[in-house]
Amino acid sequence: MSNSPYILVLDCDMFCNDPTSARYAMCFHLDPKISSSLAFVQFPQKFHNISKNDIYDSQLRSLFTVQWQGMDGLKGPVMSGGTDMLQLPEYFGSSNEFVKSLAQNYTSALFSGQNTLHQETHLLASCRYEIGTKWGQD
Repeated sequence: MSNSPYILVLDCDMFCNDPTSARYAMCFHLDPKISSSLAFVQFPQKFHNISKNDIYDSQLRSLFTVQWQGMDGLKGPVMSGGTDMLQLPEYFGSSNEFVKSLAQNYTSALFSGQNTLHQETHLLASCRYEIGTKWGQD
C-alpha cells in the first residue's frame, strides 16, 4: 500500500491481459466531467464459451446480476475482485512528487537525484504515510 492517489489492485490469481487497461482506467479518473463521482474503475473477470454443463458458474452469471450496495466500510461501492484502479486520496493522503508529476508539462524531481528517491522510498516503507489522513478513522 502507498499514499498514492491511485492504487492498482490485482487478485493473487489474476493478471491484466490488456496492457492498455491501466491507461483506460486513468482516462476515467482524470476526466474532469466524471472524476468527482468516480471511486474506481473495474475490469471484472468474466469467462465466455463455457461448457453448458458447467456446475461452477464460471460465467459468473449470479455474481453479475447482484446490485452492489456500497457496504465496504469505505463509504463506496463493493469491489468484486479482479482488476481495479482505485482513487481514494481522502483516505490515503497524497504523494507530493507523484501528484505533481500528473500535471502536464511538469518534470518530476523524483528521479532527478537518488537522494529524493531514497527519501520517498523510506517514507513509504516507514508506514507513516497515513499520518494526517482519514485512514482508519471510520
